[in-house]
Amino acid sequence: MAWNTWAIDGDNNVQPKHPASVARLQTYVAFQGCEGVVDPLDLRVMAQPTPNTTIRVMPGAASILNRATGVRSQAYAVELTEPDTLPVSPTDSSGPRSDLVVVRVENPFLAGESFDLPPNPEDGPYTHIRIVQGVPNNTTDYYDLNPGTYGSVTVSPTDSVITLARIDLPASTATVQQSHLRELRSMAEPGGRRVGEEIIESNPWFENTVSSVPQNATPPGNNNAHILPSNGTYKFWPPEADWTLPVPEWATGAEVWIDADCQIRDGDVWGDAVLAINGQTVSAPVQFDINYTGNPANETVKFRGTIAIPPELRGTRARFQMRARSTSNVSGRLWAKWWTYSTLMVQFKKYPVYN
Repeated sequence: MAWNTWAIDGDNNVQPKHPASVARLQTYVAFQGCEGVVDPLDLRVMAQPTPNTTIRVMPGAASILNRATGVRSQAYAVELTEPDTLPVSPTDSSGPRSDLVVVRVENPFLAGESFDLPPNPEDGPYTHIRIVQGVPNNTTDYYDLNPGTYGSVTVSPTDSVITLARIDLPASTATVQQSHLRELRSMAEPGGRRVGEEIIESNPWFENTVSSVPQNATPPGNNNAHILPSNGTYKFWPPEADWTLPVPEWATGAEVWIDADCQIRDGDVWGDAVLAINGQTVSAPVQFDINYTGNPANETVKFRGTIAIPPELRGTRARFQMRARSTSNVSGRLWAKWWTYSTLMVQFKKYPVYN
């Protein structure tokens, strides 16, 4: 049995050792297992005020998860106290080039790590800004890269890194303009992880979509996808109840709410709705029972459920859809028509699990 404990007092005769791994554990707990910059202005990558062949990284602080082999639940806290300037290699006439700007902790004291000791091991530095040269032009994260050497940087999945930006240089270009820089920082907080260039995780995630059926459309016509008939068969309905969103790496469950506005026509309708993720039903059915009063009326079909998030979905972008069916044997039907909204709200949860 092996335990590391922080902190044991000791006395005049005994001074217990406290390994750095426990301090990294405390950092991990403090940031709730998240990595990224602490403040939205931290570690910005910018062109020079008068653009030239260098970029500058502004001061700031960050959390970086320790991904060394055999390590779990550890993070580094790093701080850049003054702006750092880095040269960017020019491109030639052969074509454009994309580079990633990252912060990497290079800890040579961990088993399996191949980093060299700094000239002064007591003072370091053990954290560096690196430019990973010649990456695919749609790269948004260091860990999307295949292991190998990019320019002067060797990439490994066991590196402890956060991504700051991508530089997209046109052909035959030496001067780095602000327009060449793509923002890729994440925030070190739940819901702050960047997924791609445009999307940041959000918890809760809330989104509306609106029906595209024209105002004067008459069912069935070309709008069968917007009609829920009384045939007892599940269908993805309404078509607008369809969202792709980032699932946090830490999420083991979620509370999901979906409201689908619609119009009831021709008779009573009852049935149920379920949630599908990536096309597969993941929930128990939620029943609805809507009475027809003799004239079309606006109604809302609701889904509510608590679901488990399986390991293969964590840290991915997943497609959330509602599936519904009418189990009534009468003539009623539901129609999601012009300017009806479908609304999704997801509250991700973090529960202890066995997988």
